[in-house]
Amino acid sequence: PNITSQEAWDNLLKAADEDDIYDFKEALETYAKVTPEETFVSIEKKLRSADSKGRIISFERPEIPLTKVLVDLQGNTNKKYVATPTLVHPTRLPRTAGNRANGPEENLEWLADSGFMVDDRSPVCFNCKRKGHITKDCSEPKREVEKPPYLTCQNCNSSEHMTK
Repeated sequence: PNITSQEAWDNLLKAADEDDIYDFKEALETYAKVTPEETFVSIEKKLRSADSKGRIISFERPEIPLTKVLVDLQGNTNKKYVATPTLVHPTRLPRTAGNRANGPEENLEWLADSGFMVDDRSPVCFNCKRKGHITKDCSEPKREVEKPPYLTCQNCNSSEHMTK
């Protein structure tokens, strides 16, 4: 984008002040593009020092889907935590209580190993649940997938007849 880093920063703060999460996320991405040296940690510190409502919170996900990968602002993959831009103070997010950092300092530590969840373009094998090849090229024995019978009797669970 043909925008200076100061203009991108101003847009980021403006989006946070206007309580528009979509504009905030877009402005964060724009700012990250025009300032490639910035990290989640440095941006979060700047947001705090500017007393902005906007924050970047790091979450721990027990399992990242096979088709996704966590990528930081510099394009590094295999991150441990999910970075999430938000306009809500972390303590107001009760449903995330067990999955987020316990305080601002721990959040900064987690942000150092965080990334956005994006689609992973590498092939995925759904037979052995590993990346790098597809199911038809898998050297593991083919997994048997049990398909439940479509219609069954409600009384005895037999698929030979149905309850009337």
